[in-house]
Amino acid sequence: MDENTKKMLSGQPYIPDTDELNHLSSRGHQLCQDYNQLYDTAADQRNAIIDQLLGHHG
Repeated sequence: MDENTKKMLSGQPYIPDTDELNHLSSRGHQLCQDYNQLYDTAADQRNAIIDQLLGHHG
């Protein structure tokens, strides 16, 4: 994780247009699209995507 991303996560001013942040944003959009394409009955697959998006969650 680069210093700019660490700044963003800690609430400090950061440059939003970096390769790493663009990659993370694109990955998040793709995971959301994948999640929305699944049926409600695909709970295991949906939970796996949520785990990738949110990491620790309740």
